[in-house]
Amino acid sequence: MVYCNTRIVVIDFGVQTSKNYTFFIDEELCDIAIEEKEGAFSYSFTIDQNTDTPRNRGRRKMLKSQLKQSLLLGVAFVAAISIVVFLVMNFL
Repeated sequence: MVYCNTRIVVIDFGVQTSKNYTFFIDEELCDIAIEEKEGAFSYSFTIDQNTDTPRNRGRRKMLKSQLKQSLLLGVAFVAAISIVVFLVMNFL
């Protein structure tokens, strides 16, 4: 059983080998991988940021916007430095 706070999100009592379980916590798509190695079980928890969900679409849109802002700021910085260098070279 997998709990999130007090809510059960996955029930599977017959786990004998490695398995993956996918479920939502709020709007985040989560993945739990249960791995069996030499008779012992371990698990890993990841948030899936690649699958097409509303949250991931918003995340990609925000990252794209931040990239554009960073590039614009870099170009503006280079332009400002170029103008200053041009003015110093021509008027000194």
